[in-house]
Parts: sequence; structure tokens; C-alpha cells
Amino acid sequence: MTPMKLSPSSVPLLDIRGLKTWYPIKKGVLARTVGHVRAVDGVDLTLARGETLGIVGESGCGKSTLARTVLRLESPREGTIHVNGIDVLRVRGAALHAYRRTVQVVFQDPHASLNPRHTVLDILTEAMLAHGLVTRDNRGAAAVRLLADVGLPGDMLDRYPHAFSGGQRQRLCIARALALEPQLLICDEAVSALDLSVRAQVLNLLEELQEKRKLAYLFITHDIGVVQHIADRIAVMYLGVIVETGPAQAVLSEPAHPYTQLLLRAVPKIGVPLPEETDGPSEPVRRRPRIGCPFAPRCPLADDTCRAAAPVLKPSSSDPDHLVACFKA
Repeated sequence: MTPMKLSPSSVPLLDIRGLKTWYPIKKGVLARTVGHVRAVDGVDLTLARGETLGIVGESGCGKSTLARTVLRLESPREGTIHVNGIDVLRVRGAALHAYRRTVQVVFQDPHASLNPRHTVLDILTEAMLAHGLVTRDNRGAAAVRLLADVGLPGDMLDRYPHAFSGGQRQRLCIARALALEPQLLICDEAVSALDLSVRAQVLNLLEELQEKRKLAYLFITHDIGVVQHIADRIAVMYLGVIVETGPAQAVLSEPAHPYTQLLLRAVPKIGVPLPEETDGPSEPVRRRPRIGCPFAPRCPLADDTCRAAAPVLKPSSSDPDHLVACFKA
């Protein structure tokens, strides 16, 4: 089984259009659907080969649901996801099996994402055996090469996950994701559970691997400081929609959306919260207004126009590649 074939360079590696992933809210003895949690609610994104796109937003904004939908772990309500020009929401059987080689993931918690009953050798080679990339006779050499790629010694193949530190476990998770030689690596809060010093080491490792293997990263985080270090472009997500996107330097130096400005303002001052909804705190995705801008209940600039209609992404005045969904920008 081979990975999905490359398309012409003019076609983005990842192209998402109108993606919606909703979860039903059920009530009553008959569990009738009375509403939906609109975790992802009309997202358009593109990612080029070898590029890093940082998805930034607070908990509950839909970042991880977006990642799980791209991975085919969740089924969207509508929209399309194309990888190398192929609609991956339509692939089945052998084609879906091949897609698993193209896109891999590194999850947030390295302890929870490693099977405690498997040795390092089993963890690194299980998927390779399933895809026919190695045999049981030569899998040890392949595992040693993967460990070397992530800066770990090759004499740990017989150890179990509990024998490693958090940073070492995350390196194992990265090695496992690289085992199938993917083109796109989704990093879902991949460094948020690590100490600051270890976080920097893992970020540097990801940059080295990207250069060496020509990887594209969909890097999901709530920490703007992290994407400032690693991202080429940034997309800011709020309540299931993208409210601002553009080159990392443009978004960070000239944030156009009030939500992006608040996120950046909170970075140097630990413990400074964002303003809450005016009618009391609640689960953010459930409290998205039915009409108008999703950020309007928390925005200091909101007026009747913002509450009456939802803005769409449009180029900012300074950069045509810097898009913002705000009537006030």
C-alpha cells in the first residue's frame, strides 16, 4: 500500500471548504434532538506543502474537532476536505487505508496516547506492520531509525511508556506519527502538557523534522506564543468559525479582529482573563448567538450591526493575504 499520490504544486496539500461538524443535543426519555453544538460551523482553510498553519483559540472553540474531522475520526455535517486534490470524505476501504499514511497526528497527552502494555518496539512498528512497510524480522532496525530521528537512543525498544519522562513520551508519539512517512502532521496541543524547557526542545525538533522530511503541520494550540515560534500562517478560531487568518507576522504585529487583540494582550500578563459574556459564564460553544457575529457578546466594539449579521472574512486594508471577519476592522 502506497500513500496518496502527490498532485501538481498548484493544488494545496490540504483544502477545507464550508466544513461543519455539529453534535446533537438530546433530551427526554426518547432522546430527541433539541439542538446542536456547532463545534465547527463553516470553516475554509488551505495548507501548502511544507507549510505550518497555526490554529489558535481558547478551549471549546472547535480546534480539536476540526483536527478530528480532518483525520476522519468525526463525520462532518457538510463541507469538503481535499488532500492532494482527493475528497477524503468520500474514500473508503483501501483508499481510506492509504489516507492514514498521508495524515498522522500527535495528541496533547503523551501518557494517555501510548498503550501502557506495549513496548516501544510495538508502539513504533504496529502501524508499519499493518501497512506492510516492515516485517517482524526487520522492524527493529526501522524502530531504531525512528528513535534516532527524534533524538532518543536505540537501546530502549524493550521498555514501556511508564519508564519515560513527559518529553520523552512526546518524542515517542512524534516518532510513531512519522513511522508511516506522512505528508501532513496534525499537532493537537502537542506541547501544552510539557514543561517550558522541554516545550522549546520539542518545538525545535518539529522544525528540524519539517526541514528534513518536507512535512506540513496543522498546529493547534491556545498559546499564541507557541505559534509565533513555529507557524508560517495563523488562523484564529472562535466558536467554530475562523475570525482572522493570514501570515503569522501580519496577524501578530497588526491583529485586526478584537478577539485576536485580546488574545495577544493577555499573553504577557498571566492570569488576566478575557471578558466574559454579559449574561453570565457558560460553555462557550453552546452560547454562540444564533444571528450576528459570534464574538459580539464579548466584544467591546460590538453594535447593532454586529448583532444583526455575521461578518465574513475579507482582506484587511494593509495586506490582501490578511483576512478578518469583523465589521470594525
